[in-house]
Amino acid sequence: LGGFREYFVTAEDIDLQLRLARHARVMYLPGDCYRYRLHAQSITHTQASTQRRHYENLARQLQRTRQGDGRDELDMGHEAPPVPASAAPEGAAAHILGFIDGAAWAAHAQGRKREALRIGLRALRYQCWTLSRWRTLLALALKRAHARAPDGSRSKALGSENPAR
Repeated sequence: LGGFREYFVTAEDIDLQLRLARHARVMYLPGDCYRYRLHAQSITHTQASTQRRHYENLARQLQRTRQGDGRDELDMGHEAPPVPASAAPEGAAAHILGFIDGAAWAAHAQGRKREALRIGLRALRYQCWTLSRWRTLLALALKRAHARAPDGSRSKALGSENPAR
């Protein structure tokens, strides 16, 4: 397969997986297989999101063109499309906040409201003066948490009355 292709500054893993899938089964294992360290100097956070999306979309587009004879424009030596002009990168804070919000809402969905609020408060360290941060925290506080039944279905809202029959 030739390993990672030099053209791909980011999304090189996506491109490699899509090329590999033509020759072998690619599968995703559930669970934690590695730790992903977020930091402000990573390519993910120093490159504009428009450029990241360009590389991701191109990897998928090239996959579609390989369905014929197994080769794409880069394999055939054609010039790669130009990378869009750079815009300001989003930075690590937005990415970190997305993970924190996801963890807070996952805890909330599992009926662990106190933990959800604690996690939501952690997000204030990164963005304490934005209205959206406080809205999220308020929603975590006011929205009813639902516990999961052993079969995975949602049971009644926590704290709701359960009249005896």
